[in-house]
Amino acid sequence: ALTLWAIRAERAATANEQLAQQNAEEARANEQRAIAGEKLAQENEAKANANAEEAKRNEKLAQENEAKAKEQAEIAKKSLEFLRDMFQSSDPSKKGSKDMKVLDAIRAKIPEIEKLEPWQLRASVALDIGMVLNSLGEYEEALRLLSISHELNLKYRPESEETAENIQGLGTVNAFLGKYEIAMTYYQKALDFYERNPQKYHLEIIVVQSCMGSAYHLRGDYPKSLDCHKTALNTCLQFLGENHKETATVYCNLASFYAQQKQYQNALKYHEKALMIREKVLGKKHPSTAISYNNIGYLYASQENYKKAKHYLTEALTAFLDVYGADHPMLATVYNNIASVACSMNDDFVALQYHQSALDIQNRYYGKDNHECIAITYRNIAVVSYKAGKKEEARDHLRKAVEIAKKTLGPDHPYTKQFSADLQMVENMLKK
Repeated sequence: ALTLWAIRAERAATANEQLAQQNAEEARANEQRAIAGEKLAQENEAKANANAEEAKRNEKLAQENEAKAKEQAEIAKKSLEFLRDMFQSSDPSKKGSKDMKVLDAIRAKIPEIEKLEPWQLRASVALDIGMVLNSLGEYEEALRLLSISHELNLKYRPESEETAENIQGLGTVNAFLGKYEIAMTYYQKALDFYERNPQKYHLEIIVVQSCMGSAYHLRGDYPKSLDCHKTALNTCLQFLGENHKETATVYCNLASFYAQQKQYQNALKYHEKALMIREKVLGKKHPSTAISYNNIGYLYASQENYKKAKHYLTEALTAFLDVYGADHPMLATVYNNIASVACSMNDDFVALQYHQSALDIQNRYYGKDNHECIAITYRNIAVVSYKAGKKEEARDHLRKAVEIAKKTLGPDHPYTKQFSADLQMVENMLKK
């Protein structure tokens, strides 16, 4: 009995010892959990404090953004008021003279721009009016206003969208003025800014790459021009895909490059790609689609396929008339192209009629003898006149073309040089 009792006591002691060990282990585990819980509580407290600080920062940022948004809205409102007042001065139904044109109204308001306050308003209006003047062919005045805006943006917000847009505009104006090296410098600066965030600025990247391609082409650096246009296409396909209107535009730029290199099959291939996209995305009665019709018609004319050329040019004319009416510069472009087809088919009388229609539209739209397109049309008329045996008339039209090109493009522009060479040739022929 004692032995059994001793055995049971030993077993009980062993069990108690094991239970004690288990309790000790559980106590240690509880202690670890308590320590971990305390650490987690400390971490949560730290996170809560950090979140509170972040909330304060976000609230402050939201207040700053709200204030900035209000400021920008006020600047936009004042800028719009300035522009509205400027353009109303050329509207006889408002307060302007029926004889005042838009360009005259802009010129009349330019002196006020430099006096505008605050600086954001001055920079915004100078940028907007500078780009308008650029589109109207007033490159020197556009350059002056864009420079005013650029100086302010560079001083107060050098790393901003507005500054990048301003720099891009300066590149475009300098390219139109034939200052290609300066243009490239500006384009590269704008591109450097946009490429920091391609997801946000891919459209701007595509535009700048295309502009660089055009500028390299005008400078005569054809390999770099082609590289830029192909890079723009790759950017389009990466961010926008095949069926996008911007992709169609880049296809057009590539086609124009090949057309100017007289690689007509490549040019036609890309113009047809552009047309397919535009008909699908924009429809047949759209300005961009009409441009594609015109481009393809021009290409067929260059390959002496005048039947197809006439078909596509007629499609372009119909679309432009439907969209713009009878007094738009794109109609002048189509008229010039139809005139070229008529001239090639030895119908000089019809060709001169279409060229004259183009000239009338351009003089009404841009102001008499006040745009490089007018110079080109005078040169076209001179070509037909010379072909028809009217050499004196051809000389007079070329003189006009050179005069306008010098005024609107400058003496060193390729067009000015080409027109001057044509004039010299005709004058030499008349001397003989």
